[in-house]
Amino acid sequence: MDGALAGRVILVTGASRGIGAEIARRLASEGAFLALCSRNLDGLNLFASQNGFTEENSFLIAQDLSESTGIDSCAQLVLERFGRIDALVNNVGGATGRGAFLDVSDSDWLKTFETNVLSLVRLAKAFKPHLSRSEYGRIVTISSTTAQEPGQFDPHYSSAKAAVNNLSKHLASIFASDGITVNVISPGPIHTEGLIEFLTGIDAKSSNDGVKESEKFHSNMKSRIPLGNLGSPTDVASLVSFLLSKDASWITGSNFRIDGGKNRGIF
Repeated sequence: MDGALAGRVILVTGASRGIGAEIARRLASEGAFLALCSRNLDGLNLFASQNGFTEENSFLIAQDLSESTGIDSCAQLVLERFGRIDALVNNVGGATGRGAFLDVSDSDWLKTFETNVLSLVRLAKAFKPHLSRSEYGRIVTISSTTAQEPGQFDPHYSSAKAAVNNLSKHLASIFASDGITVNVISPGPIHTEGLIEFLTGIDAKSSNDGVKESEKFHSNMKSRIPLGNLGSPTDVASLVSFLLSKDASWITGSNFRIDGGKNRGIF
C-alpha cells in the first residue's frame, strides 16, 4: 500500500512509543503528513529523530489530552500548521492506578475515564467540522479486548474501553451523513515497551520454585492465545493503515479484534 495515504493530514495521539509510534511509522511510509501528539515532548523528539521525521512531513505536539485545555491546544496547533485534517487516530489511553476492584480509587476511575473516554469526546467535537470537509474523513480509535472480556484487574480501564466502543458506534451513526467513518481496533496482548517494562518490574519477584513471576506471566498470556504468540505493534499499524485507505470507505461502526484468537466470543 505504498503511497496509499499520500498527502493526507493525520493526527496520531499517544504517538511517542509503542503502538502509537508504530502507527506513525506506517502512516509516514504511506506518504501521510502527520501531527504526532504525546504528553512527553522529549520522547516525541527522540522518536522523530530516530525515525527520520522532519518538519516537512510531521509536526510534534506536547499536550495532555486527558485535559480539555490540552485538546483545545492540540486542535488549534494542528489546524494552524496544516489548515485541515483528514483523519484522527485516537491511540491515547491507559489506566491511572492499577489493581483489583477494591484497590482502585474514585480519582483513578475519573482520571482513567478522562484519559480514554473524554479525550475521544473532545477530539471528535473539535475535529468533526474539519473532518466533514475532507474527502476521506476517518476516526480510528485503539481500544482493547478487555472491553469485551475483562480480566481480574483494572476494571476502570476495561470499563473505559467499553465506553469508548459504545461511543464510537454512536459517532459512526451520527457522522455518516458527513462522510466520516468511525471504527475501533481492539488489540489483545501486544509486545510493546510498556509490556517489557511491566515484566521487568516483576522480574525481582520469584516463587518458591525459583521461577520468575515475569516468566510465569508471559507464559500464561501465550497459553491463552490460540496462535501461540503475543501480537506486534506492526499488526495493529497495518490494520490502521487499511481503515484509513480508500479500500475501507464502506466500513464504519465496526470493532476489529486483533488478538490471535484470544477472545472466544463470536461478536
